[in-house]
Amino acid sequence: MNFNEMKKEFRKTRTWKEFTKELKEERKVDALTLQKLHKGSLTHHCDLRPEMYKDLNPFKFETLNMKSHDVVHFIYNYYRKDKSVLKRLENILEKMYLFSENNYEQNI
Repeated sequence: MNFNEMKKEFRKTRTWKEFTKELKEERKVDALTLQKLHKGSLTHHCDLRPEMYKDLNPFKFETLNMKSHDVVHFIYNYYRKDKSVLKRLENILEKMYLFSENNYEQNI
């Protein structure tokens, strides 16, 4: 059984379902946005090593809404190779904020 099949089977177990339900009830919010968890929210593994997939230490998990989960995985693929990607993202977001929210104009 490959890793993806193993993950799929594990997520069907009572152990996983109870763990994720309890974690969501306890935390109640998306760890990235701090917004209320929506239906279909996810319990995100922070330890991506296959041999640790069944380790249900709550410290190794975050509760995330679906879009937040997608963002985390998207950014992580770059972050793991180049941590400065976060600074570049922050610069882009700040630029967007300055122009969009503050009507900032600069001689371009």
